[in-house]
Amino acid sequence: MIPVLSSAGMRAADQFTIERIGIPGRVLMETAGRAAADCILERARTPGPLPAEALVLCGKGNNGGDGLVVARCLAEADMRVRIVMALGSHGLAPDAEANLAVIRALADPRISVIDWDGALPGPSAGPSEAAVLGQSASASDSAARRPAGSAVQTSPILIDALLGTGQRDAPRGAIAEVLNGTEDWPGYRVSLDIPTGLNTDTGAAPGAVFRSDFTIAIAALKLGHLLGVGPDICGEVATVGIGIPASVLETHALEDGAHLVDDAFVRARYPVRARDAHKYHSGPALVVGGSKAYPGAPALAATAAARVGSGYVVAAVPDPDRFSGPVEIPVIKHTDKEDLADWMARAKAVLVGPGLGRDSSAGALVRQVVQTAPKGLVVDADGLRALTDEGLLTGAWRDGLVPVLTPHSGEFAYMTGSSTESSEDRVTSARRWSAAWKTVLVLKGAPTVIAHPDGRTVVSSAGGSELATAGTGDVLAGMVTGLLAMGLDPFEAAVCATHLGGAASEDFVRDHGRQSLMASDLVRRLPRLLTRRFRL
Repeated sequence: MIPVLSSAGMRAADQFTIERIGIPGRVLMETAGRAAADCILERARTPGPLPAEALVLCGKGNNGGDGLVVARCLAEADMRVRIVMALGSHGLAPDAEANLAVIRALADPRISVIDWDGALPGPSAGPSEAAVLGQSASASDSAARRPAGSAVQTSPILIDALLGTGQRDAPRGAIAEVLNGTEDWPGYRVSLDIPTGLNTDTGAAPGAVFRSDFTIAIAALKLGHLLGVGPDICGEVATVGIGIPASVLETHALEDGAHLVDDAFVRARYPVRARDAHKYHSGPALVVGGSKAYPGAPALAATAAARVGSGYVVAAVPDPDRFSGPVEIPVIKHTDKEDLADWMARAKAVLVGPGLGRDSSAGALVRQVVQTAPKGLVVDADGLRALTDEGLLTGAWRDGLVPVLTPHSGEFAYMTGSSTESSEDRVTSARRWSAAWKTVLVLKGAPTVIAHPDGRTVVSSAGGSELATAGTGDVLAGMVTGLLAMGLDPFEAAVCATHLGGAASEDFVRDHGRQSLMASDLVRRLPRLLTRRFRL
């Protein structure tokens, strides 16, 4: 999986690399800036020739220092580069100050350095028009400037190196003025590490924000790239290495960040059937749910459990005659306590909740399942409400039982007792409640976050708004249950099922409209997806 760091984790990784490993910060900055410039040049050349000009917006910190290195590298590629020092050229962080000194020493006529004075520079006619290396801006250059927020600027590449990962609150003062002046910029927009105005940890944008076409994550992805409005603000995201060892990034992702699940994780863990396997090697998986109003939910879940690979799936519903699933799935009545208890004893994994309803019998049924379930237990939908109402969310599970809970934001709010989803970021919130409840928590949304009680946390960004349709949660819960029955542990089953569901929706969207997806389409896509994309 791919490490995703918080702002504190990234600072700690930087500090460890500099102080304990001995790679100077100046070297990390040079590596970061050169790698970022290579990314920019690669995209700027496609399609067509290299744009003639770039405008680099720099702050006082290390993000500004990265921007100064990028500016120097773009000039080496024969671009005209204008650097706007948003907070002036004095009082910079030491490594940023050293890189500004390099630019001054080079005296490259393709580079101009301008202190922010309330206006952005307009397009230059060439190097002679620019203020060069510490000289005052010329009269013609000043005339070419436009007040912030006025007429549209025309420089083809605009690069944001203003604040970096340390930002939390809305930008103020000159930084906010600069951002307001770029709102209508028509050229290609690039952010170094994290767009200015976007919270690195939560993905919130409480004020002015730099909207990017392309964001270059320095050393590692950050939580803000994936959470909140981050995906909308960042545009395309690429990560560049800067010399921080992978083991250091992994350590800090585990301690204070997360991981982004990828295809390789699923491929490495998906259980492959042995040559002499039989149906009881990967089952039974038991799905308990359904009601008069929602007879289809357990059918979706049970079919998903079978399609993901469980060799024996059984559905326990109130009225077997109304079960709409495939004929290969046996059906029992969950009101027959003896029959249900018999299947509970035989099952390798049990799902309770899809379509269960909220009448008085739901609570007793959920309590029976929770008290007698095997080590593989998944609770979804109305089962989560019953679990809460029955007072079972105490963390006092039977020995060895780590249930998987799969709430959407509304169910999560009910479970936590809040009127709306917590104001915490999704990663922090999922991690906190997973530990409190001693469960694997799958907090569904955009993105979905999977947390283990020991602190391991995974983000799944596969799929998109096409998943916002009835029944997709039933499919996800069914896949988790099927993978549990196939032998995966609860955390791995939850992570793999979430990524597979998102991947199936992406596969559908490639052929059809996003708005047309129905939950059953995910199930139908699974066999082809497992073979073609995951090569299983």
